[in-house]
Amino acid sequence: MERFQSQSIRGTDMTDQTRNPTRRRLHATDRIHVHWSPQPVRMPDGRPGHVRSLMPGDRDALVHGLQSLSPQSRVRRFFFDKRSFTNDQLFQLTHPDGFQQIAFALEVRDDSVDQMVPIAVARMIRDPDRMRTADLGIVVVDQWQNRGAGTLLLRSLAAASLRVGITRWQATALADNPSIAAVLRKTTHIERRRIDPSGIARFRCRILPDAIDPRRAPRSELSTAV
Repeated sequence: MERFQSQSIRGTDMTDQTRNPTRRRLHATDRIHVHWSPQPVRMPDGRPGHVRSLMPGDRDALVHGLQSLSPQSRVRRFFFDKRSFTNDQLFQLTHPDGFQQIAFALEVRDDSVDQMVPIAVARMIRDPDRMRTADLGIVVVDQWQNRGAGTLLLRSLAAASLRVGITRWQATALADNPSIAAVLRKTTHIERRRIDPSGIARFRCRILPDAIDPRRAPRSELSTAV
């Protein structure tokens, strides 16, 4: 499999720290942070699209996107009919640092408005107690569900996660929602699936490097923290 090469890499890779335990602990100025400008991808139906990091300017689009979801989609993603984000949630989503949190949007061209529009958002937040594990969240707009958008976006997020030392995701979903398990199997090995009495399924997954298709997942841009 072709390895993903960065367009620019500065700083110290996390794997260097693991190989040489005598070196000092990884500091913010040493970490590789992942930030993607729009990178072209091809949707399963052949339509062009791109994946990019979420940015502060995406705040209004996220608000609109949440409101445009069907009640069922909102319940499946948030476990209740969530109608709005808090200011803190919007800030976190639109200011990913590229190391503790990575947040991507998948966009396709909407000919009716002659511009790229977001159809899916995915993010991972590193577990502070298990640095190689991150909480995963993904949402796809209703008209693009079950059309490969989620898999395509998770392949990109998996590539970025591995690059910053994340090897496992943990995710939650309603137990009666088969979609999340199906999309996770495209990019990960599900090591554990446990259903709570409340009807919430909890997944622990190992990211599979072989599942990252180099023809679909874009090359990453990496930079160190300022």
